Amino acid sequence: LELLAETALAEDCIQRIKKVYDQYARFVCLEDDLFILSEVPNNQDGTFLALNKTSCTEEDILGTTGFIVDSLYSVFATLGSVPIIRCSKFNAAEAVAKDLDGRFRDSLRDSRNTLFSGMEHRTFGENGKSSALSPFSFQRPLLIILDRGLDMATPLHHAWTYQSLLHDLVGIHLNHIDMASQSVPGRLEEGPREGQTKRYDLSAATDRLWRTHRASPFSEVA
Repeated sequence: LELLAETALAEDCIQRIKKVYDQYARFVCLEDDLFILSEVPNNQDGTFLALNKTSCTEEDILGTTGFIVDSLYSVFATLGSVPIIRCSKFNAAEAVAKDLDGRFRDSLRDSRNTLFSGMEHRTFGENGKSSALSPFSFQRPLLIILDRGLDMATPLHHAWTYQSLLHDLVGIHLNHIDMASQSVPGRLEEGPREGQTKRYDLSAATDRLWRTHRASPFSEVA
């Protein structure tokens, strides 16, 4: 923003700027109590492989951890709260925690920054409704950062719940799935032809079946 202001002054075009929006949108809220970080640019392998592959350079590690820090900072800038940070030691999680702590400290030192001072601290209440706490409230969120290497078994488990099986077999991306249409002999249907795909949205707010049975064993759903 400072660079934008200096350039606008140098080019004498301030009168053309009416408003500047400072947005922190490096995360995606999938549910009322679940968010994910945006995908790392130019990285199709995921953060775990990017941080642990043998060909990984220091520049790659700094770029990946920096993106994670920016994404987590976006979450708490949106909430307007400074979290209590806890992390595992001697791995990438500690590096992320230290960098994120530095970002918060720099923001709090800057008197011009109003992200965490002089404003209401927003929280997410029931049914997705936001509530507000006093700016001087002692209630702060707890951020626990762990390295995936601490528990390698869990990602390899394939649970028999409706949601996990659907993700394994079809693939869920940003709360929707793409299904290939199939024709039924002797039946005329309106919609996409065979071979085309149709998108289905999986929303716990509007889909009663998904909300009720997504965590149920597939035997109960069937």
